[in-house]
Amino acid sequence: MVKKNNVECALSIDGDEEIYSINRRYKNRSSAWRDVDDLIPRLFDASLKLSARVTYNSKTVSKLSSSCEYLINRGFTVLKVVPDYFDSEWSDKSLEILEGQLREIDKIRNIRKNAYINLDDDELFIGRRGCAGGYSMFSIDLGGNVYPCTYVMDDKQFLLGNIENVSEIEPRYTDGTSLNREDCVGCRYFKCCKSASCLYGNYKMTGYLNKTNSFFCGYRKILYRINEEKL
Repeated sequence: MVKKNNVECALSIDGDEEIYSINRRYKNRSSAWRDVDDLIPRLFDASLKLSARVTYNSKTVSKLSSSCEYLINRGFTVLKVVPDYFDSEWSDKSLEILEGQLREIDKIRNIRKNAYINLDDDELFIGRRGCAGGYSMFSIDLGGNVYPCTYVMDDKQFLLGNIENVSEIEPRYTDGTSLNREDCVGCRYFKCCKSASCLYGNYKMTGYLNKTNSFFCGYRKILYRINEEKL
């Protein structure tokens, strides 16, 4: 059914066995690597629309580019590389390491043309985008309750309604660019930063729709710097 309907599948596999086993463990603390490693060729044989989800944090960031190389060598042609925004151990030092790793990934992109590495930097300079949560994007819990985003599921102040009464749910478009983001005033990326469009991500990280945490800010600035150099 998955193949017939061209459903995209993403496998959470952060890198090789060493990197994967740092954060991907069963309840008994044993690594899930062997099961995932055995699964990869079977997924490829099934000719599924498959991507690799690469989640990294302050502990694994130093191996980020080599993790991407490893997964490309394993046969993945689409990599979705995402930081753990909620890792409390991010520091100025690990951000420096991250910038170096992202620059290495940029080199890999230029060499490995058969692979697409998504760093969420395709539309960096498109400004004035609102939040799609509650308008064209919704999250539904097991009880059928509808929320604007997975980041605020189970937070009743953001409850939109229930699928049993879907006609009563009114879409809410939030133009994040109109929010007063005091900490961002003066930043050259103010008008196009994702902090204006990922409002519920802001809320999950800081408790405020209009406030970003330091890692999110630093990470986005790195992406802007690297991409500005290409203009």
